[in-house]
Amino acid sequence: MESMYFIITIIVIVGSFTIAILTILTDHKQKMLLIEKGQIEEKKPFPGLRSGLTFTLLGIISLVIFQGWAGSFQIIPWYSPGVVFLALGVSQLSYYYLIKRDAHKLEKTYSDRAL
Repeated sequence: MESMYFIITIIVIVGSFTIAILTILTDHKQKMLLIEKGQIEEKKPFPGLRSGLTFTLLGIISLVIFQGWAGSFQIIPWYSPGVVFLALGVSQLSYYYLIKRDAHKLEKTYSDRAL
């Protein structure tokens, strides 16, 4: 029974990463085609928002799932995988907000100097 949970967990993890990679690749190709055609402009987004939200939600979901399976996995604590993803997500989100705040300060400084 425990081996079935292990196999299901591995399949879910591999499937999730496969879907994420395919989504990123197809989205990138689509954006590059639109930029080449001139239909949209290339924007420089603030890094960290999408990955921060993804890792934070993945951490929360992992915490909920592994808490339910706490009796099956007695080798590692139930909170270990979720805490790692949650920490990555929170660090990415804090990086995003710091970069965004600094960009607005620079923008305000340069617009004040232009006057």
